[in-house]
Amino acid sequence: MKRNHFFASALLVAGIIVGGMTSCIKSNNPDATKVAGGTLTEGESLPIAFIQADSLYNNYQLQIDLTQDLVKQKAQAEDKMNKEMAKFQKEYQDFMQKVQTNSFIGGQSRMESEQRRLQQKQATIEQQANGLQQDLALLQSQAFDRVNDSIQAVLREYNKDKNFEVIYSSVPNTTVFYVKEKYDITQEVLDLLNKRYAEGKKSE
Repeated sequence: MKRNHFFASALLVAGIIVGGMTSCIKSNNPDATKVAGGTLTEGESLPIAFIQADSLYNNYQLQIDLTQDLVKQKAQAEDKMNKEMAKFQKEYQDFMQKVQTNSFIGGQSRMESEQRRLQQKQATIEQQANGLQQDLALLQSQAFDRVNDSIQAVLREYNKDKNFEVIYSSVPNTTVFYVKEKYDITQEVLDLLNKRYAEGKKSE
């Protein structure tokens, strides 16, 4: 599944702890284990679940829309700066040509004045570029918070009925090396997220 480059490396579903961790205390029944909230017999499921983070983020419509918007704004910012730099380079080339041909009207003082103007313009362009980068970084941070706040809100609502003790993020290079597929709630949560987002867009 293709990753969205703006967020895929950064965005992970945080595990939420709803109750105490499972307490494995043996009872008189050798096939039973006491867990938080009751007794677990052989064949029953533990009160845990996991979410495939990559799949969740890559298919959550809010994430998709925000990423596309960021890509668009980044392209617009780059286009603006490219045009500014092209204009500056043209002015600088004209300046250098006049320097080489000694064709400044006003002589040395006029040349030094034009040089200072170009230096100031270059500094201004650099400041604009830095400002645009900071604006994009802020938008990315806000999008990150918005997506994760939405996920946390849906998980809290979802877990009112499910009563999971722990919901993990199952992604590569984490401490969760293996979880049985029956604990995968990715699609259920994804459906709720997209339904909630679609309903929100209709009410706008």
